[in-house]
Amino acid sequence: MLSNIEMGKNYALFLLPLYGGTKNNVRVIGKTTIDNVSRNQDDYNIYQTYFEPIGLGLTTYYTAIQESTDIYICNPITSLEPLAISRVKVFIPATLIDMNTSSEYVEVNNLNFHIYPIIKRFTSIDEKDNFSTEIIKKIKGKLKELNVFSALDSEVELSYDTIYVTKEDIEAIENKIASEQQKRDNLLREFRRRETEKEFQYNKALSDMNLAKLDYEKKSEEVEMLKAKLRQTIQNYEDLIHQYS
Repeated sequence: MLSNIEMGKNYALFLLPLYGGTKNNVRVIGKTTIDNVSRNQDDYNIYQTYFEPIGLGLTTYYTAIQESTDIYICNPITSLEPLAISRVKVFIPATLIDMNTSSEYVEVNNLNFHIYPIIKRFTSIDEKDNFSTEIIKKIKGKLKELNVFSALDSEVELSYDTIYVTKEDIEAIENKIASEQQKRDNLLREFRRRETEKEFQYNKALSDMNLAKLDYEKKSEEVEMLKAKLRQTIQNYEDLIHQYS
């Protein structure tokens, strides 16, 4: 959707449905009027370009194109990847443009990441396919964790170039990877062991506290029972005194 059209910018300009609704990829380089365009009928004819091919007559033409109508001077965009712009001039009347469906083209960068050198030996086609699936899944997951990519459904491609290295070289790489993985596994196991130990100690402390609480409550009940017995004994003693006094 466009609110206005600026000179020197690139646009996808759609015509209104009445005028065919066609899309025009252009760079707007200027603005003129129908009088200036009409003086060059042989080079560009507004009526024959936009009205006659879809069966619209002169009445529609004169309703849409008046002396004050802005007509944009444009160069067609022949390619967006990479951007290529023709030197040919086309003229698009402002009254024919559907501002609701038209859009401005803006420059963006297509990011390509190259990670090298990484080499890996596969013992079977299945192992290679499984590795490709798993590594792409992990990379896409990591991309989504980054704020700049979190809202994008990024695609990741993996390609292979066959090279030859000595058996000793690839085994050294594989052994290093295995050693690093073993270190990570050991650290993870140690972390889990400590977490389990912490949880055990916490649960033991909680259990001891609950047992102490139960013991305290039990002893409190015993004390209350003794207090009740003592009060009853005192009451009995006082009753005897009153009886024989």
